[in-house]
Amino acid sequence: MVDHYIAVQSFLYQIDCSCPDKKHAGRVKINQKDIISVQNDQMIKRADVWYVSVKVNEHRFYMSCDDLNRCYTLGLVLSEMDVELQLNHLHYQIDKALDLSDKSKFNELSQKWVETKQYSRKFASVKRPVELSV
Repeated sequence: MVDHYIAVQSFLYQIDCSCPDKKHAGRVKINQKDIISVQNDQMIKRADVWYVSVKVNEHRFYMSCDDLNRCYTLGLVLSEMDVELQLNHLHYQIDKALDLSDKSKFNELSQKWVETKQYSRKFASVKRPVELSV
């Protein structure tokens, strides 16, 4: 599973809670450009559903793997690889627009490239644990 995702659209996530009093239930607003950090070592299974611990800003909660996959499928979040692939594709399209002297297409694609580059920079700012090899 990917360690980090970035929200490309703001959305509300309903937190499931299995406590009797549902004290951990609620909604978390995930804003555009928020990083969703997946804690792969903290997974639980409840009623045949896998949940993974995630951190969004200062909120830590369990998110079902199905919900995370649904957000990804709907295009609400992207992985770092997705962002890099988009940058490559946009770069190719910008070059093509330049070759065709299509100023409006060039401006449109350049704006998308700048926005996507911001996602890439946001990923770069995420502190990742250092792996030691022995």
